[in-house]
Amino acid sequence: MAKRGQKIDELYLDIGLNIAQLQLDFDTAGKTVSDSIARLNSKANNIHLKLDADLAKLDGVGTELDKIKVRHRAINRELDIQRQKEQILAAVLQSAKKNDGVDGASYRRAESNLLRQQRTVAQTEAEVRKLNARLKESAVLSGTLGGRISAGMTAAQAGCSESHERIQCAVCKDGCRYGYCGNGCGTVQHHQGCDACG
Repeated sequence: MAKRGQKIDELYLDIGLNIAQLQLDFDTAGKTVSDSIARLNSKANNIHLKLDADLAKLDGVGTELDKIKVRHRAINRELDIQRQKEQILAAVLQSAKKNDGVDGASYRRAESNLLRQQRTVAQTEAEVRKLNARLKESAVLSGTLGGRISAGMTAAQAGCSESHERIQCAVCKDGCRYGYCGNGCGTVQHHQGCDACG
């Protein structure tokens, strides 16, 4: 177990790990284990507060896809922090095993702390997977919706074109000679297949 007030770099050196292998923020070096865990907990809490604020800003103006993206970014940042905590707690467990053995109270306490943290990491990873699936689903739905809108626009344009031809042919029936008629915009156009036009 990490000794009370033991610093992260001392802990890693104590169990034979290189401090450079630890992928923590620069500010954890020289801090105690409990200070580092408290700082990481504070960061995770701030991520949740910022997420809540960002989602509130999107209420009524953002799409569901926007909200999923914001949540996805925040949960990924939280996962990084949870993994950092897991690294520290794994080092604490190794130190406790080395110093007190597997039968010691400090080892059992460190093991429980690590198992709780591993559960948190697994839950956060599961949430990331769910958000990834929702992002893919939303992208497909957006693509499908875009396709439907495009098809609807094409159908509407085709309908307008047919209506315009019918109007032109109606003009032909009313006063066209020689197969030409005015289409109402000042131009003269020949219409094939019109009953009144020849």
